Amino acid sequence: MEVLQTVKDDTNQQRGEVVLMVRGATQPSELGEDALLLLKLLTDELPLKKAAAIVARFTGLNKKVLYEAGLARKNRDQSP
Repeated sequence: MEVLQTVKDDTNQQRGEVVLMVRGATQPSELGEDALLLLKLLTDELPLKKAAAIVARFTGLNKKVLYEAGLARKNRDQSP
């Protein structure tokens, strides 16, 4: 159910403040294909730290999680 509809349907929710908690991405698999592709393209041209910061700014995702995803990809690419 959407938050707006919940508030409209429940008069108690209309009385004051509402706290909305949003869970951020915690696993590289939750980052999405577009974010991982952008990270890959940028790390081909920039240091990983800078690439992760740019992708985080662009997508709103956690920079540390993006950095860790980039490290994991780099390690996979270097494995024999």
